[in-house]
Amino acid sequence: MEGYNQGELLSNKHKAAHVDCIDCHENGIEDKVKETIWYVTDDFGDPPAKRHFDNKMCTKCHSDMDALVAKTDKGSGVNPHNSHLGDLTCSDCHKMHNQSKAACQNCHSKWPTEAPAMHQTACKSLKSIYHDSKRLQKLIDDGVVKSADSLKELARQMNLPYEKVKAEVERYNEMARKGFDDDFYKRKECLTTIEKPPFYAAHISIALLVTLGGLKSAAQISKAS
Repeated sequence: MEGYNQGELLSNKHKAAHVDCIDCHENGIEDKVKETIWYVTDDFGDPPAKRHFDNKMCTKCHSDMDALVAKTDKGSGVNPHNSHLGDLTCSDCHKMHNQSKAACQNCHSKWPTEAPAMHQTACKSLKSIYHDSKRLQKLIDDGVVKSADSLKELARQMNLPYEKVKAEVERYNEMARKGFDDDFYKRKECLTTIEKPPFYAAHISIALLVTLGGLKSAAQISKAS
């Protein structure tokens, strides 16, 4: 109720748009009986159980997903409604009674400032399992992916010499800060430092090799000029 009546939460935004709780929470008789008992006995869960809705709940008012994709396509190649994570549900990013947070930030802590500058996104069919937070956690639990709050601990888990790992990360960070990749010539817009934990590592082999936003050919350069 606090979030519904005040603050910057989406529940308050819906109140301002004259959307009442019951417009979304359409309870049946059984639900109403349970809630009456909880109210009378003051025996609510703490925190209360969350209800989960599919996208149809939101698109009743907010048009359809194709329209939302078009609305948030700014031509930069980064579109929150056309994510390489696959088919997200609205609630993965938009929280009604808690602070909303883009799902991209589950992996990319610097996503809000750096993703728009990269001007590209991968085809959905090429999305990596490492960009799915739930599958990533399963891989961590199974020991396939290693995760640690320090590079030293990550190196230990990977059976790698810490000094070499540290040196490689420091070299990459140095290139990222100066904006030029001396090793692989990655575009400067896609260079970002590796500084904030948690850190991840895994043994990965190439299954498919393609170029996304790669080198310009002589023909392309000639045509552009």
